[in-house]
Amino acid sequence: MADSLTALMGTRTASAIAKPTGTRIRMVHQVISDYNHLGVEAIETPGSGGRRHSYLKLEEEQQVLETLNPKAKRGEITSKPQVKQAFEQKVEHTVHIAVFL
Repeated sequence: MADSLTALMGTRTASAIAKPTGTRIRMVHQVISDYNHLGVEAIETPGSGGRRHSYLKLEEEQQVLETLNPKAKRGEITSKPQVKQAFEQKVEHTVHIAVFL
């Protein structure tokens, strides 16, 4: 019985797959094995986009900025230290100023 990945891709050698994809033959064998044992979940990756390294959810960040909105409506300028202070109150710890650059 043919494995699932072979059925999808046809019969190609590992070297025929490795060369155009820029990987090694061993990697091709490992991916096929992982796929055959665990299915698609074994080879899916999360991708390169998104907000993986954030302190707060987007909605929470918007709430922090909304607290500064009344000053902006009065024509006052909000400085980085003011934003930093409001942010730190929300996350309940200090953060480096570089977070706001």
